[in-house]
Amino acid sequence: MSLSSLQVLANNREALLLAEVAAWLHMFGKFHEDFLRGKHNLDIQIPPDLVQSYSLLGDLLQQDWTGEVWESLGIRELDAKELSIFDLIKGHRNPKAPHGLQRLMQDAHGRGSGTEKGALERFFPKQEETVFLSTALGYEPSQPIDLEMVKCERQKLYRFLQEKLRVLRNSYNSVNWKDFRDEFIAMMNVFRLSVADTRRPINDVTVFDQTAASVAFFKAALA
Repeated sequence: MSLSSLQVLANNREALLLAEVAAWLHMFGKFHEDFLRGKHNLDIQIPPDLVQSYSLLGDLLQQDWTGEVWESLGIRELDAKELSIFDLIKGHRNPKAPHGLQRLMQDAHGRGSGTEKGALERFFPKQEETVFLSTALGYEPSQPIDLEMVKCERQKLYRFLQEKLRVLRNSYNSVNWKDFRDEFIAMMNVFRLSVADTRRPINDVTVFDQTAASVAFFKAALA
């Protein structure tokens, strides 16, 4: 990559890093005790209890302040001007989503998630309520994922996101992005506590694993 190409990335740093933040949240509904109880469509929703208890966070996720930043990338095909973080959440499984940035998120999610899983679905017995996080070799601990622990850590995550997204909305172009990103990704490690898929044997993939892979594809594609 030439120096001039790197300068293009530097000039668009805020928009690219804000897109990365959104990608980290594109299926954060999976980090929820109700997802482990079988409400698997939470990955394309904003959990109802979030809207009730963290109304500012709900607004920050649904308002299109992000789209104005992404529009500054100047990529017409993204059609991003009116998009919110929630638009990437609700569209991340839809290859026919109406906006280019949504479809890009869907493609990155499919690559990170493993689009071939659907072909093997009949071999995957589901778990509900009592869900184990397995290892890649199929070892499972004696205790299932603690639903109360997920609930407790989820509340901490919501409080963190409410404050950090508020800061980004109000002053994204003056944020110390290195410090912000380090702190943000450190918090995303909470996704390691639960599974991205409750079915065996693919319950060896954490929410963090699947999200991080999707983020990498999404960010690279935008760059």
